Amino acid sequence: MKLHPLLTKDANPQYVSNGKNQIFDLEKDLTVTQAIGFCKGNIFKYTNREKGQSEADVVKANKYNDYLTELEKIPKRLKDTIVRRAWKNLNIEWDYQA
Repeated sequence: MKLHPLLTKDANPQYVSNGKNQIFDLEKDLTVTQAIGFCKGNIFKYTNREKGQSEADVVKANKYNDYLTELEKIPKRLKDTIVRRAWKNLNIEWDYQA
């Protein structure tokens, strides 16, 4: 199983809260179209900081871009589908536990 595009091996505490993976939960609530907008908003945020862009911001923007790339591969007919259902429909499984 391939590591989820937002995750980095052994460096993801920001995505776990109360023992739950926030990315997994996010993908249960957002449609593909909404998740694409979420990614674009985060890419914008991390590339246009008023204080200037840090190395960490570049890494985060690149991770959201990787995720956006995967979401944009989902066929148009599934764009209004919840992300988790779209992945399942396409037989795509991600590792959310890195």
